[in-house]
Amino acid sequence: MSFRIGPGCGAHSREGTGEAGPCRLPREAGSCFFESPGRDVGVDDDEGLEAVLGWNAVKVARIIGARITAGLAEHDVSLVQFGVLSCLTGGAQLTSAEIARAVFVRPQTMSEVLDGMERRGLIERVGVRGKGRRTPIRTTADGERVLTAARAVALATNDLSDVGLSAPAAQQLNDLLLTVIRNAEEPTGAGFGS
Repeated sequence: MSFRIGPGCGAHSREGTGEAGPCRLPREAGSCFFESPGRDVGVDDDEGLEAVLGWNAVKVARIIGARITAGLAEHDVSLVQFGVLSCLTGGAQLTSAEIARAVFVRPQTMSEVLDGMERRGLIERVGVRGKGRRTPIRTTADGERVLTAARAVALATNDLSDVGLSAPAAQQLNDLLLTVIRNAEEPTGAGFGS
């Protein structure tokens, strides 16, 4: 499979965001849509998308992410909520900021997530909330029950046999992903906060 890439591909801003991204301008406006002048790029050659690790990582994340998200939704739990409950398993007590860092969510968003989980009785705050005060959070018995059910669903998504990976290959993929994650979290790594 191949398509034509024009000279401006990826250089135009996405409207209103200022981010670089694929051209979405009408052909008449000089975009690099499929029929525009340019060079042929094969998806499966060394210059195509299959050679771009980041592209493939995003695609795989969407495939696997859709599975885990759908499975968790059956238990009325979002992926972020699952991450929160997982961080607090076994009696762990963490602050909102610590949980936000662990599940890659902004602190403002985490506050909303935690408030909703507290209303549902999945977590509770230890101590009195106050500005500038460390207020740890822990799971409730209901939260632990939901986590047990959700974890079974999440672990089932490790089975990638339907997309051509054996159990050892899926484990190897997970190990490689964890290597990237752990190295990105190191202070000297090119992590999420740098």
